[in-house]
Amino acid sequence: MGLFGCTTNPVRRCDDCVDEELNRIIHVAAVRKGTSTINTSTAALFASSLLAAELACDAVIIRNVNGTKDAPTVQEGKGAGKQNTRILAKQHTINFVDFNYMKNVGFWNDFENASQNYDVYYFTDSKGWVVSNTRVSASAADPITDDNTTYIEGVITIKWAQKGNPLPYDADTDALEECQVLFDFDALAGFVNRSGSTAIISGNVITNDAGDSMSIGLDTNVVLSSVSIDEGTLPTGLSISIQDQGIIISGTVAAATSQIVTIRATNACGIAGVFDLTINII
Repeated sequence: MGLFGCTTNPVRRCDDCVDEELNRIIHVAAVRKGTSTINTSTAALFASSLLAAELACDAVIIRNVNGTKDAPTVQEGKGAGKQNTRILAKQHTINFVDFNYMKNVGFWNDFENASQNYDVYYFTDSKGWVVSNTRVSASAADPITDDNTTYIEGVITIKWAQKGNPLPYDADTDALEECQVLFDFDALAGFVNRSGSTAIISGNVITNDAGDSMSIGLDTNVVLSSVSIDEGTLPTGLSISIQDQGIIISGTVAAATSQIVTIRATNACGIAGVFDLTINII
């Protein structure tokens, strides 16, 4: 029998050095139930397994938020025997600001309807706190005030019920700070000519003669879902498309021109690879 009766025997660590943790939620992650396994055995594996889940489109990480966790409200029931009352459940709530809310309103609308299908992990300075084996609910608010010195921020609330409190695990939170990169252009083989194309390719600079058809392709080694021009415009006559793992630029430009474009290619859950490309038509 454990120290506290029928429960398992608890272990309390006595230590003269207090383990202090800064008091703010800095990242929040949601992992679809029944998919990727998040390994909490070490700080590095916690972060790397979560990043792998995000890359597999099984998880989403909301980075660099500003969040709090309220003290839980306790739901009590009748006690057994001489016990006055017993804890039936605790209602937990975290609130955080998503500073990228304006780009992600649609995401939060969808997540509100599907949040019960996810486990939640929230991160403080060096710890990750696990909310699993329960159902969470999420709601997003976008208060707009009459103050032109501030900006619209999304205020996200996630709630769940469980009898105990979430357990903290060591986590490499620094590894979660930056958005993942789907592919690194500099590490790839680069663009190559496709059938019928004689464009001159030098790294991220493409040169072709005006009036000559061009078709070049880049194998990214990952399955792509979309491609777009983030900055600049392609020379008139060229188009960009995806083909499985490849980015294809093709067409014919009639007149000499030079354009620098920023290309963004994403997978099914929006993780992106971004690179600049210079196209010279002579």
